[in-house]
Amino acid sequence: MKKVLKKTAFLLALAPLAITYGHANPSDNQSKIAIAKKVISNLDQRIPTILRHADNDFSTIANYADFVAKRDNYISCASWDRIGGQDYVQSRINRSANYTLLKNGQVRARFNVGVQGGKPVEIVDFAFIKQNGRYVISDIIVDDTSFIQATIECLQESDYI
Repeated sequence: MKKVLKKTAFLLALAPLAITYGHANPSDNQSKIAIAKKVISNLDQRIPTILRHADNDFSTIANYADFVAKRDNYISCASWDRIGGQDYVQSRINRSANYTLLKNGQVRARFNVGVQGGKPVEIVDFAFIKQNGRYVISDIIVDDTSFIQATIECLQESDYI
């Protein structure tokens, strides 16, 4: 009986956390979606837009990758073109883009880049954390590959870290 009571008390103690997590503030979700829209709707400016809305770790890693690439006159390990590709038709992206909040709190952007021979639909997931009272991009996942992880691995393979 004591076991049942302890288990019930434990579950009741966790209930408010589950409710809070399961029902995120709608304005928080709107903020996340708005950031993803800013990135996808203006791919010509994806780098400054992402960095303006990125957390400190993301910015540090991406900026370092770009710095060593410029210094050594080499291609950056920060593969920015994975987010929307190199060849795209922005008007088609803007018309076709839709944004979904995933159960894990990420925002999924789906869109058609409008280029023959490319993937018919691009899927980009934006991960967020709250930093200084606002949501910021903590990672970007394309084809199940983390932007942060891929950048770090490239830097390690290139002996930059």
